Amino acid sequence: MFNKDIYFFKTKQLEEKILDIVKNNKEFILHIEHDNKFYWLKRSSKSDSSFIHKLIYKTTKAKGLMPVIPSEKESVLYHEVTKLQRLKEKNINVPEVVACQKDFLVLEDKGVNLRKYIRHTVLDTSETEELIKKTVNVLAQIHNVGEYHAGSQIKNYTLKDDLISAIDFEDKFSNDISLHDIQFRDFFLFLVSLSDLKKELDYKEIIDIYKKLTKNETIDKELKILANKFNFLANIIETKFIYNKVSRDVINNYKLIRTLQEL
Repeated sequence: MFNKDIYFFKTKQLEEKILDIVKNNKEFILHIEHDNKFYWLKRSSKSDSSFIHKLIYKTTKAKGLMPVIPSEKESVLYHEVTKLQRLKEKNINVPEVVACQKDFLVLEDKGVNLRKYIRHTVLDTSETEELIKKTVNVLAQIHNVGEYHAGSQIKNYTLKDDLISAIDFEDKFSNDISLHDIQFRDFFLFLVSLSDLKKELDYKEIIDIYKKLTKNETIDKELKILANKFNFLANIIETKFIYNKVSRDVINNYKLIRTLQEL
């Protein structure tokens, strides 16, 4: 349900600037400057999982692949704004919402996209591992305060002044799905997304860090069960002909499946 009480601008000067930008620019996302600070203006949009995603979940019933609830623009906007405000109150590193109207919200700029930064910056192994560890820590903090991300891929984190922040909280799930299962999906989705970094990673160490931070003693078993559902795909990739033809992303996900199966 949407509530107009979330409509606001942090300052009158910001309101004048934003309304003028919105009137003259129809882009979905805008990077703007105001009073020597940078912000992101994001227009509201619908939220839903793809047809393929829904089909795979319907076929496998894999817990880590639950689709999100289809939501209209206003519902998505309300969900993201209120979640960001709630997480901010719980001292989680997320952008401050500085303005919200029916069709858009405005967020403080929390730095560079972490996925792009790791992929396009010359980093040694220890530097990459430290950034991943800090990101796992942010996700664990979200989970430890009884929340979930829903879009926990590595692309949905930023880096500024050595601080990792989580962004993009548009998606939500049915109340019939337990928080535990949604948080499991968060972590699995995060692990899978790490293939985008094009790096050699120690998945077991990443899992151990998350397990220690959240005290989730069943995460190993649950990940192993899920990985075993994809054993047939791993076997196909393992054949020499296929292995030499597929992309590095596929190989990294193959390695992830094998690592999870050995937990």
